[in-house]
Formats: sequence, C-alpha cells, structure tokens
Amino acid sequence: MGTKKQSIEGNNNVQVGVNNGDIKVIMTRKSITKVEDYNPILHISPKEQHSIKKIVEEIATIKALDNRYSLGSCMKGTWNKLYNKYKVPSYKLLPKEQYDDAIGWLKRFRAKERSISINKGLTPLSDLYGPIFLKAAEKGLDKEGVVNVANQLFRPRTPFTSIKDLSKTRLQKLYTYIFSK
Repeated sequence: MGTKKQSIEGNNNVQVGVNNGDIKVIMTRKSITKVEDYNPILHISPKEQHSIKKIVEEIATIKALDNRYSLGSCMKGTWNKLYNKYKVPSYKLLPKEQYDDAIGWLKRFRAKERSISINKGLTPLSDLYGPIFLKAAEKGLDKEGVVNVANQLFRPRTPFTSIKDLSKTRLQKLYTYIFSK
C-alpha cells in the first residue's frame, strides 16, 4: 500500500489516521495573544477614541464609494495606516500627547480621500458644503466669510453670493484651500 500525503489547516481540527495498526491523531490550534493595557492616565479617553473611530469610519466610507473595495476592507486599511503611523496595536492605546496630531493626520487623510473621490466623480458636490463650512467655523469663519474667501481666491467679474455659485472645479479648489490652511 502506498503512502498518502495529508495536510491539515485551520483551527481546532482533528485528523485521525491508521497506519499499520498505529493510530495517529493530529490536532491544530491557533493561539491568539491579546495585550491591551489601557491606562486612562496615559492613553486617550473614550470620548477621544470615539472621535478617532468616527473619522476612520468616514474615511472608509469615502474610499468604499469607489466600489473596488468593500467597506470592511477600507476600514481595515484605514485602521492599519493609523496603527502603523503611530506604532500602536490599537487606537485605544494611543498616547494622550499624540491625540491632536492623530486627529490632524486623519482629517488631512479624509480631505485627501474626499478630493480623490470628487475628482473621480464619486462624491456629489452637495456633500462638500457641510465639510467646508465646518472647517471654516473651526477657523472662525461664518458663511459670509467663506464666500469672501472664495471671492478673494477666484476674483470673479461678478462676486459670488453663495458657494453654490461655484463651478465644480472652483468648489473643489475651495475645499482643498480651506482644508489645507
């Protein structure tokens, strides 16, 4: 009788074989070590964790608009970029002193992904108004201030009265300008 090669993969599998009266039992196991030493004194708070999670979800949602990737795949990729950037195994273990930098990095990443999505025609222009006004508010600008920035930036013959007057290209440029400063 010839020999047969067998292999076993996976977790908690059992393979039993008999060879000339000897019973062979092969088992596989997967061990997972999870180390999470959260310390509220050293690491970001649950509220800060929520802020990071929310931005990561927004980035993944924007990336998933492309339909080349699933939302889950985009989430995983975005989390991995964050973990690699800050050399942490979990966002919950991000040191408090790196929180502001991480939020800034995530916001820039989100703006870049949104810009790519807009250029590919995947994001409706109306989805830009809210982020533009939110970012402008962080900088102390109201709606009128945003319109003034657009007028200074583009110097139209007839001044804009609303950012809805902007063409697609100009709206994208305003978005990039507001988020880059």
